[in-house]
Amino acid sequence: MRFWNSLLSTAAALGLLVLLASCAGRPHPAVGVEPLLGYEQQPDSCAASPVPSQLPAVGDVVDTGALRQRLAPALTQGAPLTATMEFASDGSVHRLAVLGAVTDSQTIALLSAAVASSLRPQPPAPAWSIRLRIPPDGAATSVERSEFCPPMPLESPGPQLGRAIAPMTLGQIEELRRAGPFRIRLLVDRTGVVTQANLVQSSGSSFQDRFALDRARQRRFRPALLDGVPVPAWYEVRSRR
Repeated sequence: MRFWNSLLSTAAALGLLVLLASCAGRPHPAVGVEPLLGYEQQPDSCAASPVPSQLPAVGDVVDTGALRQRLAPALTQGAPLTATMEFASDGSVHRLAVLGAVTDSQTIALLSAAVASSLRPQPPAPAWSIRLRIPPDGAATSVERSEFCPPMPLESPGPQLGRAIAPMTLGQIEELRRAGPFRIRLLVDRTGVVTQANLVQSSGSSFQDRFALDRARQRRFRPALLDGVPVPAWYEVRSRR
């Protein structure tokens, strides 16, 4: 009886260590199904997007004369107009949105169409994103880097001690005793839901890895933002053990 009591106490202690292990995350961004930024390019907080590596000349992106003519009625209101756009790897426009104080959907659609029709064709290249800033006073249109804000975790699911400890076998207990740190990379969609979970570094315990993956898939996030627009992005969970 002492043996089983000792064994259960050990299992409970080890299970509790796994469940209460604090996890730190490093966020990562994405566009469409795949991220816009690679993992190592990902800023840890809201910052200018590092892609493209060099900003293009404004004339290489848009016909500024045609753009001014098409936007003339809107630019008489005295406020600058900012448009954000993403280009896919084939050079096509993946997303275009008008930023700022304009809230009327019909006006936004007209402004977006004016910007889209003035864009120049782009050669195939790794996906990239920029902002166009169009002043109302005739000043030159400029190209700016987009701002990327990584996904941030919301309240994570609490530990479920019964689920964690009850199924443990003697082999799993020994695995947990030897388990090391783990890393899990999550793909978070535009709604903050995890759509993919990849084990980047195993803890050495298949039991802990499976449990950590299961809990990671249930997490919810504030989605990443690219110029204020929700986009898919990566987020990495790291144990601190």
